[in-house]
Formats: sequence, structure tokens, C-alpha cells
Amino acid sequence: MENYYDQSDFIDERIANLQGYAQLLHVIIILVEFAAFGICTWVRFDLDFQQWVREIDWYTYWYCMYVIMIASAFGILNSALAIWAIRGDRIGMIFMNSMITVLLILMELVGAVIILVFGVEESTVLVDQLHDVLIELVYKWDDDPRASRILRQIQEYRIGLVK
Repeated sequence: MENYYDQSDFIDERIANLQGYAQLLHVIIILVEFAAFGICTWVRFDLDFQQWVREIDWYTYWYCMYVIMIASAFGILNSALAIWAIRGDRIGMIFMNSMITVLLILMELVGAVIILVFGVEESTVLVDQLHDVLIELVYKWDDDPRASRILRQIQEYRIGLVK
């Protein structure tokens, strides 16, 4: 009988260790989610970039940020609930948390793909959209003071980069 109790203590200790690791993992996930949310918020509310987005009516890049921001907010809540469920040995909540975690991973993966498609300099979709916007501004250069002002700012910025 004594052997049974030794194994039981070993199993209880092992479970306690795994619970500690799971809680630590969720704390790390919360920190990463806060970082992702913060970076997306910074990109979204950056005043210089905000001015350009509004001037050339190019909101697609912001839409990419919203997907990650929403997934990160839910990820923070989900991990906090996971820590609560682990500490209270709530098996149903832990299972539900696992399912939600899979959905959030897929949502963040979709957000990352959207950012890669619409948000990097080498993106053909981005280059095509910006090309269309700039061509439209060039066509309106003589008639629209807003278009000529935007193009003048772009030219000044580009000349400043060349020097």
C-alpha cells in the first residue's frame, strides 16, 4: 500500500508542476498579446502616418491592424481566464479555453497574412493600390489643390531622402 501513496504523491507533484508551467505560459502569452496590441495601436494612431492615410484615402492598412488588435484583446482575456481555470481546477473551462485558443491562433494567423498581403513594401497588392492612388493624384494635379499639395509633399519627402 505504501507504494501506491508514493506514486500518488509523485503524480500530484507532477500535476502541480504542469499547472505552474501552464500558468507561466499564459502569463507569457498575455505579455506577447499586450505587445502585439500596443504595436498595432501605435501604427494605427501614429500621427504622421495617420495624416498620409487620410490624405490619400488608403485605409486598407488600418483594417489589417484591426484584425490583430481584436485577436490580441480576446487573447488577453482568454489567457487570464485560463490562469483562473488552471488555479481552480476547472476542467470544462480549461477545455473551452483550449478551443478558444485554437480559434484565436487562426484569427491571428489570418491577421498576419492580411498584413503581409497589404502591409509590406514588396506587396503587389499594396504597390498596385498606391500606384492607382498616385496616378489619380497626378491626373488631378492641375485642377485639384489637394492633389497638388499631396504630390508636392511627396516630392519634398523624396528629395529629402536623396540628399
